[in-house]
Amino acid sequence: MIQIGNLKIKTECDTLDLFMKSITLGNLRDNIKEQPLYPEWRAEIENMEFLRAVQGTVALEGSDIKLEEIKEISEKDSSFITNREKEAKNALTAYKFIEEWSSNNSDKEITDSVIKQIHTFMTRGLNYPLNEPGKYRNQVVSFGNPSKESPLKDRFEVEEAMGKLVEFINFKKDDMKDIAYEPTTRAIFAHYLLTIIHPFIDGNGRVARAVEALILHHYGKFDPFLFPVNAKFYYHERVKYFDYLRETDKSGDPESFVSFAMEGLRNNLNEIKKQLWEKISHTLIMDYAYQLRRRKKLLKRQVSLLDVMFHLEPMAAGECFQNPYIKAMYHGKSDSTKKRDINKLVTLGFLKSELSLKGRARLTGVGKHLISVNWDILSGLTLRLDRSPHRPK
Repeated sequence: MIQIGNLKIKTECDTLDLFMKSITLGNLRDNIKEQPLYPEWRAEIENMEFLRAVQGTVALEGSDIKLEEIKEISEKDSSFITNREKEAKNALTAYKFIEEWSSNNSDKEITDSVIKQIHTFMTRGLNYPLNEPGKYRNQVVSFGNPSKESPLKDRFEVEEAMGKLVEFINFKKDDMKDIAYEPTTRAIFAHYLLTIIHPFIDGNGRVARAVEALILHHYGKFDPFLFPVNAKFYYHERVKYFDYLRETDKSGDPESFVSFAMEGLRNNLNEIKKQLWEKISHTLIMDYAYQLRRRKKLLKRQVSLLDVMFHLEPMAAGECFQNPYIKAMYHGKSDSTKKRDINKLVTLGFLKSELSLKGRARLTGVGKHLISVNWDILSGLTLRLDRSPHRPK
């Protein structure tokens, strides 16, 4: 139990539901970390997860922004960006700081000075009245929807509460019977506690979500391309997110919020697992295609066509040749050549043709066949990848 002002917040938790969710998350995390990854895959996923985390945490504060904008903002001079853009750039800097600090201080505890640094990165250069980056507030504030007054009145009370929070974050317990002290659960508990303590004038929600990410990375052993994922989940489920926070304020028991957040982590880790599965499958399928190319069963053009098809939605055979890359590849080729190449890839199992009955086709019963990559082609096949150390030129 942690007391924040006149509020008593339960931190003990030993329910079977959270215990099972914790095990599931640990297994998912370990499964992903064991996957064979090219360095560029890791970098690609990590960068995208950072951008999505920034998008989610900033959007929750009412600043709707697209991923493409965040990519551009990260390269802009801070002197020539709007306040909205500055919030996104600051958040990206804060998440990068979390990754670097944890990587360089693996044997150190998370202190309140680290949390203050995160707040500094989050709010530096922003025009927030009375807010001082990296400094605790010294006045009563109201927050939330509906608005409520903080139980902590001044900087002395905030510092005392933050001391309790830091002690909870770094608590070491040999006997881990209480699931609340498991790193994943602890990270989410800390997230909630920070929203109640509300230690700064502004930027508290962003700091709370960032500290959750920090604990997941530092104590939960989540890789950099895994740890920021929950911010985007909170944004997509923002109505539930704020509802659970309000319910916890009333009950003093964050268990429902923790369960909700753990479900978000599971969903997002499954998304990453799916991305990796697609990348690995793509690589193996293309290796198989190159084997058949060397054995003269496929033409170089047909292998290139297959590679492009991985990036396209299911479409009619004729439509795929309108794609700029495929169109250039088949410049000057006859329609019969195009049809023959598609049929060859379908016959060998690389592509599949399925009848689609959408829209008016449902009424008429007359649909069209859509061509797409057959991700299941490798089922039942044993590839001799040791015989394909390089790809033909």
